[in-house]
Amino acid sequence: MFHFVGTREAEGLNVTLAHLTLESGASGKGVAVRVRNFSGLFLRHVDINHFNIGVWADWGLRVHLYACSLVQNTRGLQVGGAGEPGGMRGAGREADPFMDAVVVDACAFAQNGLDINDMGSNRALGGTTIRDSSFFEAYTNPVPGKYLHVRLANRKGLTLYGNSFEGGQPSRTFVYLGNYDQDGNATGICHGAAIFGNDFLQPGPTGTVGVDLTRCEAATVFGNCFEFAAGNTPIRLADNVGRNTVGQNSYLTYPDRGGYADPIRSSVRKHQILDPRLPATLGNELQVAGRVASAIGTLAYSARISTDAAAANYFAIAVTDAKPFTIEDPANPVPGQQIVYDIRNNAGGAMGDITWGTVFQLAGPFVKPAAQKRRTISFYCDGAAWIEIARTMADI
Repeated sequence: MFHFVGTREAEGLNVTLAHLTLESGASGKGVAVRVRNFSGLFLRHVDINHFNIGVWADWGLRVHLYACSLVQNTRGLQVGGAGEPGGMRGAGREADPFMDAVVVDACAFAQNGLDINDMGSNRALGGTTIRDSSFFEAYTNPVPGKYLHVRLANRKGLTLYGNSFEGGQPSRTFVYLGNYDQDGNATGICHGAAIFGNDFLQPGPTGTVGVDLTRCEAATVFGNCFEFAAGNTPIRLADNVGRNTVGQNSYLTYPDRGGYADPIRSSVRKHQILDPRLPATLGNELQVAGRVASAIGTLAYSARISTDAAAANYFAIAVTDAKPFTIEDPANPVPGQQIVYDIRNNAGGAMGDITWGTVFQLAGPFVKPAAQKRRTISFYCDGAAWIEIARTMADI
């Protein structure tokens, strides 16, 4: 229907459509609004129904949909995608064509094959904001081939808040953040996302995922309500390198019953789970006021071994010869802190004698472990000295 194409990326082509109803003459055919090489697309109170693609925009700036309705389209809103090198920043600046600044505000999506397909850009530019909108699939009239509501790929800076998602069909995903577009093409990953204050409702069928973090770095999911029937997955963390955070969300078992068994599925490695009702999962180490509260440190073996008490609370020492050595007074102690030394005899025979720094107060002489054995000893800091609190009584 409407076709607006400029001659160069992000040129000064500004398009506004308002108070319209666009209806395809043949269901599932055509594109209602197509824009490329532009600097502004603004749709206000526009209803778009029964097209192959409702709105398709790329190689430009600022797409803003406000109070629009997109119903029974194969794809509702599609933005981004790859293009030729160059772009508005000029060649040589690694600025390939992009689709930047997408806002979906107070819109209604229903019975679309895919509500939003954000394909990002060659250089994963951003950002995208989806807020105060509704996404719905009927309980008795499933959309053929539908498995996803919102797909976000290859984006930097995503915000998704105040939305409602409701579906009555099995094996759907409400929100996907990853590195594949809807056509199966590999893209870059997503970087930086805030998903909060949304309501996700799946009252019956199984296999539904609320938020699927397939490939995303630094996403935060918090303050949402997931009300799912049993057999679904409110949050799936499939990315084991992305370092995402799941904060406190409300997990309900439909209808309106508190608690949900296993609300977070798949790998939690490299992610943080911060919810007092769930087992806490943190990153590689826990730091409090700049100090590592739980970590393993390896101390280099030498004639004089130094310890930074702020770097870890468990220190391994591998002794490789029979020479005597000194474990010096730890640096950066704080009162109440505890540390453990794991002393391993890798000398191939008897190891050398240990001299402890002046601040160590031992209950008695420390017995050296035999060859290929180890012993541990632990201390707490009283503010002036490191006091022994435990040791192994035999070789390990």
